Amino acid sequence: MYYLKITLKPHWGFLINYFGFTKSRPAIRIIPPTTLIGALAYGLNLGKGEVYNGYSAAEKIRRIFKGVHLKADTPLLEYNDLNRVIFYKVREKKIVSDAVAIGKIYTAPLGYLKLVYLIDENEAGKVLGEKWLNELIVSAWSICRIGARESIVSVVNVEASKAEVIDDEIVKTSFYFPLRVSDERYLKGKFMIFNVVDWTSYPIGDYTLAPKTPVVFPYDETCMKCSEVETRLKKGFKAVNVGGDLVIPWRM
Repeated sequence: MYYLKITLKPHWGFLINYFGFTKSRPAIRIIPPTTLIGALAYGLNLGKGEVYNGYSAAEKIRRIFKGVHLKADTPLLEYNDLNRVIFYKVREKKIVSDAVAIGKIYTAPLGYLKLVYLIDENEAGKVLGEKWLNELIVSAWSICRIGARESIVSVVNVEASKAEVIDDEIVKTSFYFPLRVSDERYLKGKFMIFNVVDWTSYPIGDYTLAPKTPVVFPYDETCMKCSEVETRLKKGFKAVNVGGDLVIPWRM
């Protein structure tokens, strides 16, 4: 198993919203794994305009990952802006406008996001060829946004190497992980839980009927900073050391 670790600096924050509830679009406080896979796929697809089996081009590389993880080393401040939206009513054949609250997540000027992708080298070789690691490193340096086009980021550092599997049953991590791999009765620390699309079992691009799964996001909402969570892993799961950081894979 290899890992790709990327440090990003957000320019202001990010714009990732829930859809389908009301006209308003509440902000998602967490950056979902599907969004992180899409960000990495951007460089691979640059100038190609590929669509993979009718889904997002990110679907091409989804299966090469054993884990996708995020650490938010920055405050995450939610703010809702009122925006004027213009849309066309087909039946009435007229253009109308409305005021809609759109949520955004603002970050600190000196804050960072750290991403970790755990890679199955055999699967990566099948999908991207023998130079798969170089392809992914180049793509990592090409990341310019997370989610919507307004969510601009700058890549500060990219690191790639062999991951080291840890045998410890009880581990600590600052990166989010799926709740299903850990003992729910043994979670210590400050954290938030979000439901996200289960990227391990559903294609990227169409989430209408996609199954959701809870993830544990180590974050202290009171102090507005990243935290560390201690948990006991279920049988069959191991933590992984990625250059001094510990992450818990979605699948082994």
